[in-house]
Order: sequence, then structure tokens, then C-alpha cells
Amino acid sequence: FDCEYCNNQHTYYGRMAIIGNDYKYLVFQTTLPFDAKKEYTSKKKFIYASLEIDVTPEPKQVIIKVSKIRQMVKRRFVYRYQAIEIFCDDGKSYFFNFLDINVLGSFISTLKLDCIIDIDTLYQDAIEADRQWRYNKITSVNYLLQLNRLASRSYNDINQYPIFPWIVYGFQTKKLDEVYRDMEYPISVQLEEKREKAKSRFINAITKHKCHFQIHYSNSSFVNTYLVRMSPFTYNQMRLQVNQFDKPNRQFNSFDEFVYLLQEIFDNRELIPEMYIMIEHFLNLNFVDFGRRTNDHGLINNIAGNELGKNAIQFVLKHKEILNNKKV
Repeated sequence: FDCEYCNNQHTYYGRMAIIGNDYKYLVFQTTLPFDAKKEYTSKKKFIYASLEIDVTPEPKQVIIKVSKIRQMVKRRFVYRYQAIEIFCDDGKSYFFNFLDINVLGSFISTLKLDCIIDIDTLYQDAIEADRQWRYNKITSVNYLLQLNRLASRSYNDINQYPIFPWIVYGFQTKKLDEVYRDMEYPISVQLEEKREKAKSRFINAITKHKCHFQIHYSNSSFVNTYLVRMSPFTYNQMRLQVNQFDKPNRQFNSFDEFVYLLQEIFDNRELIPEMYIMIEHFLNLNFVDFGRRTNDHGLINNIAGNELGKNAIQFVLKHKEILNNKKV
């Protein structure tokens, strides 16, 4: 089966084979000649492939023991349900794009497993999660993870990375009741004056395609910015910026400054789950040199604390507590 193996750092084109009689294995092996990128992107069969493939000289092989597979979930890729994500007992997961819906169907029919989850099952799971959330049976964190699962978002697909919303739009006050986000509006227009400016921009736009906002709520660049202090996202940003980091003034260095900037430039990017459940991406544990800012010559290191928490642990605990608050 022709397919792509995707993770949050690379995409590899190759073939998937099902081998063995009693103990089946899934074996993915790269097959594309590594000097044939132009041919890869021009052929009609690759219309629904990823935007970029890995062209490093090292071949890639993935071997999965079928008996270790806990769940297989159909995923959307380039707006088509032609991909599948495999979850194993050891906690690892693998994402494969089969380029064609029919090819994926043939793969599933050949494998004959009962643990394949389709979109209808995911939808029913989401309805049940909604019911449990409304009756406080599950937290908002678990509920949002379920919704991301239904939306075909995956940690293995950086272009469809899970999304968590901003809950507060100001971090410079201890009176959080005054800065809870109104979910009816994007994060950049929480204030009435900002909404009026957005309307004015739309009305007075001279372009053919008018819009209130020009920035999407999630993309791979945003994810890399949030997680740049962790591997492989450090490498991802360097690759995106042609073997260098983004300018220090644009690095994510402080929640206070960042949310202020979003409101100034009408940027509607949302957050990611890690902002509520992890601390590692707040800390420059690998001592990477991101440079110094031009405005105050400050060194880009750990993400600065604020009124929500003076350090990463305090901030994440309080941020999660706010998200799980009944008021939200």
C-alpha cells in the first residue's frame, strides 16, 4: 500500500506491507528515490500528499506488531478521511496518510481488526463526552481532548495539532473575574473597541476578498513558536527559518506581552494543550541560544512568570484550574 508516514518533524513516502501468518506485522519502508522530489510533487497520484517530504539520505522503516495495536482511528488529511492513526499498548502512536480513500479502505479490509474507530464512533464518543462534561463527570481538559479527537487533530500532524482556547485575555491582574474571555469572540477582540476596529477594517478594506482577520487560529508555525524550547520543535523552527531561529523579538517569551500583541495586531491564534498540562516547554532546559531582544536586550530564556504564577509549575497549575472552573 502506497502511503506516507507522518510525524511532527518529517513526512516520509513509502509502502506499507502486512507480513506474517500467525503474528502479523505492519512494516513501512521508504521507497522513493531521494533525488525525485520534483517527480513526487508533480504526479497526479500525489495530489493529496503532504506539502513536503523528507529528502534526507537515510531510509526510514517502521515496524508495528499487530497484536500490540490498541486502537486505529481514521483521520482527516488535506480535508479527506484518507489517513489512519495507530495507537499501541506501549503508548506510541503512528500516523499514515494513504493518499487515497480507496487505498485506505483496502488496507483496513485486508487487516481485519475490530479496533478500528470510524468517524461515526468518534461522533458518538463526543456526544457522550459532552453529556459527561455538562454534568461535571469529566474536566474541561478531558472534554477538549475528546473534541480535538473528533476534529481529527493529532500530535503526529503538526498542521492539525490539537487546539486549546485562551481562557483569560489578561495576565497582569489577580482579579481574573475581570479578564475571563468571552468565548463568543476571538481572543484579539475581547474589548469592544477592538471589535469596532475589526469592523472598520472590514468595511474600509480595498482588497477584493474582505475579511475581519487575516490570521488563522492554528498552524504549524504557531505550534513551533509555542514549543520551540523542546525537541523536535527547536529543529522545526530552524528549518522553517532556513537554518536559523526566528527573530528574538518574535519568540514566545511572556504571556503578558504575547496576549497584548495578539490584541494589537488582530492575531487570533489559539493555544495548545501543553499550556495547561506541561511545564517543560516553559523552560530552556537545553540551553539553546535564541538571542537577545532588540528593545531591552533581554536574553530569550525561560518564559517569564506573571500574576498567574511566578514560575512554570505555579502557572500551569493555576492555568489548568481556571480552565476546569465551572464558570468556564
